[in-house]
Amino acid sequence: MINFVIEGKQGVDYARNNWEVGDTVSVSGNIVSKTTTQKIVKEDSGGFGEPEEETRTYHRTEYIITRGSEPKEDTFAYEKAEVKQGLADRERRKAELVEGAKKPAVKATADDDFGF
Repeated sequence: MINFVIEGKQGVDYARNNWEVGDTVSVSGNIVSKTTTQKIVKEDSGGFGEPEEETRTYHRTEYIITRGSEPKEDTFAYEKAEVKQGLADRERRKAELVEGAKKPAVKATADDDFGF
């Protein structure tokens, strides 16, 4: 699942009062990627020299909703079975990609003409 952030009090209030889990809605917004770096100085354990520093980098992606619709009527909404099937298909494709990545790559030999 993807976590979303709704921008502004008006948007949050609208979603709380009008949207329910399982509703089909249209949204638009922005994808914001942030990268922050933090320097950590390790405590001195005695001895001599400069303190040891460690740099940590954090990446965060936010999906910010700036506009949303009313819930779709049943004729335009996704059925729960369709959503479950779509999620199952997605998990199957991910598993296939992971298995494919685990297989060793086929290396070309000097006498391989690559089918030409």
